[in-house]
Amino acid sequence: MFTAGTKFTREMIVLLVRKGDEIKEEPVGSFDVVNPEHDHPIHVHMIRKNINVGVPSVLMESSYQDIYEPTVETETRSGRNRANILRDKLLELGICSTDQVFTESTLTDESIDPLHAKAFVGDRTNLFELLPKNAVCAEIGIDTGGNAKDRIVPLTNPKELYLVDPWELCAQSVEMWHDDSIAKHKTNREQVEELFKDNPNVKIIQDFSVPVADSFENEYFDWVHFDCSVQYNDARRDLLHWLPKVKRGGYITGGMFCLEDHTWAGTFGAIMEFLIKDVVGRPELLEKEEERRNEVINAYASYLKRHGGLGAHPFRRGSESEGLKVYKKEYPFGDVLMTQPLPTPFINHDNLVAGRPETIEWGELVLQIKPTWETYQALADCKWFRFVPDGRNRGSNYVIEVGDWVDKLDMDKLIEEADAATEYHDWERVKI
Repeated sequence: MFTAGTKFTREMIVLLVRKGDEIKEEPVGSFDVVNPEHDHPIHVHMIRKNINVGVPSVLMESSYQDIYEPTVETETRSGRNRANILRDKLLELGICSTDQVFTESTLTDESIDPLHAKAFVGDRTNLFELLPKNAVCAEIGIDTGGNAKDRIVPLTNPKELYLVDPWELCAQSVEMWHDDSIAKHKTNREQVEELFKDNPNVKIIQDFSVPVADSFENEYFDWVHFDCSVQYNDARRDLLHWLPKVKRGGYITGGMFCLEDHTWAGTFGAIMEFLIKDVVGRPELLEKEEERRNEVINAYASYLKRHGGLGAHPFRRGSESEGLKVYKKEYPFGDVLMTQPLPTPFINHDNLVAGRPETIEWGELVLQIKPTWETYQALADCKWFRFVPDGRNRGSNYVIEVGDWVDKLDMDKLIEEADAATEYHDWERVKI
């Protein structure tokens, strides 16, 4: 298995790097990737899906036939089309309701890339318009304060707003930043302090999420919004420590949660697991989802073995599939990584421009396997949950109302278990 490394940050993506005999995750500020089998960085091109690392290919229930026996037509179907199918399913089920959907007319907006446009458009305005006004609230994960300045304060007029972020403290504790990043995040903090210095309703707290949550009395907040952790353990720990601090009838909300398109798998897995098991109350669905994930992995790997592996062009079938390896994150809905040496390395012109090694020697494919329709239906039937989509990359939002489902939870036990899970999840090698 890979050895897990440091956390994600908002500005950085994580690379797989070889250090001696260990494979670690390290954050960097670009879309470079270090292959588990190599000592040098390469810019990995998603050979079969024609998308870059950081934008996983989305698999959904209605496309499983594409996996078991794909055709040229289904292989080249765009990620946006798949996201549109999922979007329409969400609207049909009533998980969300919005008229802010992607259409061809949306392309009149020059800021939208038609090749990477999401199925929904818009920003988080819809989310904060739903939340109580004149409330006691908190945002966890602030960065430069734009969300609080542009949306939370003008749209909700909070009575008390707590802005929580470690800023440069995070750099000192996890030793994951570049040399200039500590100064950068100190500057961000000072910018936020300047933004709200004349607003007595805004309180700025520089600290980590969990100790700040524990400093408040239970049922103190009307709502809490997360825009921070993208690792599974961190997201789960944050959720469980802040949940008791929210009043009955209040809300836990967060971004980085996307039902119709690629998203941050750690956050998505933590929130989906909590929703299905503890809010909806159907833990058996998690077992079904994991069984289905393994089935899809094996089916896809089997297909690749029959048709030339990751290096096979959909119009030029090959027979070389040696060296195909598959890994998965072991938490619910975790990413799947497929990697393989290419039979014929090729020159990538984007690499030439970016100054990266010119020859791509490895193919990698990252998959996110979305829930089944049965799980989507369970979410749609849950009166405590609402999905609020928007057009941000890996974005969209969840809203969980704190109701009587909380009475069934052993919060002390859940928090104890979350606090004990200090290690980040390894990539688990899948036997194929």
